[in-house]
Amino acid sequence: MRFGVQLFVPGKLCRENPEKFFKSLSKARYQLIEPCLWSGERPQGAEGLPVWTMDELASMQPLYEKYHLKILSCHLFADLEDELLPGKILRLCEDFGITQFVIAGHSETTREGCLAYAEKLVRLAGKLADRIGKSRDSLPLPDGSRILPAAAPNPSSPLRLLLHNGPEESLARIDGKTAYEYLLDCCDNCCRSALSSSVIPAPGSPAGSQQNDAAGSVLAGTQSGGNASPCLIGAQPDAGWLLYGGEDVEAFLWRNRDRVCSLHYKDFKENADGSLSETLIGKGLLDVEACFQFARAMELPQFADMDGSENDFPADIQAAGQLFGSLTQCRSNTRSILCVYDMETGKVTRLREFDRIIEAPNWRRDGNTIIYNSEGFIWNYQISEDTERKIPSGECNNCNNDHVLSPDHTQIAVSHSKPGTWESKIYILPVTGGTPGLVTPEGPSYLHGWSPDGKELAYCAFREHEGALSADIYSIPVKGALAEDAKADGQTPDPAGHSYGKETQLTSHAAFNDGPEYDPDGIHIWFNSTRTGLMQIWKMDRDGGSQVQMTFEEQNNWFAHVSPDGETVINLAYSKDGLDASEHLPNMQVSLWAMKPDGSRRRKLLDFFGGQGSVNVNSWAPDSKRFAFVAYELLHR
Repeated sequence: MRFGVQLFVPGKLCRENPEKFFKSLSKARYQLIEPCLWSGERPQGAEGLPVWTMDELASMQPLYEKYHLKILSCHLFADLEDELLPGKILRLCEDFGITQFVIAGHSETTREGCLAYAEKLVRLAGKLADRIGKSRDSLPLPDGSRILPAAAPNPSSPLRLLLHNGPEESLARIDGKTAYEYLLDCCDNCCRSALSSSVIPAPGSPAGSQQNDAAGSVLAGTQSGGNASPCLIGAQPDAGWLLYGGEDVEAFLWRNRDRVCSLHYKDFKENADGSLSETLIGKGLLDVEACFQFARAMELPQFADMDGSENDFPADIQAAGQLFGSLTQCRSNTRSILCVYDMETGKVTRLREFDRIIEAPNWRRDGNTIIYNSEGFIWNYQISEDTERKIPSGECNNCNNDHVLSPDHTQIAVSHSKPGTWESKIYILPVTGGTPGLVTPEGPSYLHGWSPDGKELAYCAFREHEGALSADIYSIPVKGALAEDAKADGQTPDPAGHSYGKETQLTSHAAFNDGPEYDPDGIHIWFNSTRTGLMQIWKMDRDGGSQVQMTFEEQNNWFAHVSPDGETVINLAYSKDGLDASEHLPNMQVSLWAMKPDGSRRRKLLDFFGGQGSVNVNSWAPDSKRFAFVAYELLHR
């Protein structure tokens, strides 16, 4: 996932050594920055504040481009009634590709103040929408995309004005709400009022059809129910300031999910006298994991606040980056739902719900048994009896979601990592349970396919080439996995009596290659690769020859599974935004797609909340009419 840093107090280091500053961000794996910006000249007496001018932002552009940092948004300190402000904002859009402006410094804590401020903000939004609507073919951005007014059908890159909260509006209460939430309500009310005006274009009407300063056109539906186009006015709550104000942060976020557009982190610890003081993110009272779960589920950018990090900025920024990176796989408070999709009717049947994580359903040939992994083990689920049973797997007690049944369904191959390591290796054991035999002595190796003739396995492996790890597709003979097969030609058994086949590298591109799976006739291997930019589905000959790209959508396509009759291929897809092409994360909005083996009749089957674990392995029913998948639900207050 892409994480960012709000650049406020760390401005000192930036001024003294800009190269070191931006390099430290890149080394910590950040990809987004959110500078604080004066809309005009720096005010007198504010020379020491680490808030940039527009000219300073431009002067540092070569550095953040060098270190692959994108300015997604900026905190804007501005007078909302400045007649020149709309032009300044649009200049920032055109020059830097910024489409998100966080309005800071309002500190409104009364009913009257909140309403007056909301009216100003809505008027500004109306002026921006009007100017964008008058632009020829909308407003161009440096990356070639364009900003459309929110009133246009399906705006691809809407311009957003976001309200931020500080200590004052987090502590103050109006009608039982924080002043911040009350201010958001005022903005919504002002926008609805504008939309109801006869002079305001309705959502979806032609851009620029009305020339007025009202703001209705920019809010094109306030995302009510999560179904409308993204609104122009939204929220960037600082989770730490909410905590500081006594708010239940998780409850606040979910209650306001339709208007939260990005999330800002600050953290506090409790002092001996009961007061709160700022501390490192993840070291205080804030439930960072719950906030992170919310942001990932809503596909929101996330920004770390470094206000308290001036003295040791490089170390603090590294710690926050490591924390965010470790949270990408977090799955707390998640319910799993085992589902079946009917290809003829499009109907989804929920077989069973689990208050734990289950992943990667395999359908056995009896048509009544589904195998999945959970809590490090492999499980049998009997559909007709609605019962599950753990399969005894000996030392393989930390299996991940890569497991494949043998063609005759008498054995199962699993990917197991010894606790405390990430070097997954592949083992084979009887499908009824028993002692596992090692297939790949080298790791990391992640299983995905078993050839229809039963002779070999296909897997993704990380191997070192010229001093760097690369993710490629390999195959290896099944023989040699078990002690009784330890007579393979040219092989030397290990002390346990095992011998291992020689792995064959099938791909060798400077890309992430994963998810290999044989088609039913064993002629081709399907896989996914980032070699053309986004993750896409590919097909190659069994020996690695004739590698052909099969999908071309502007999305990340993963895990192709061919039906037993060879007629249909399904795959999982992620949006291209919000994560790297090589990431397949849990608890995100995803979709399932289908096509013919030649790539024709490509179509989307459904959207759902899932991701990692949903369809990592072939989950087709024996009749090729249905397949199983796992959806997830977040449990929250």
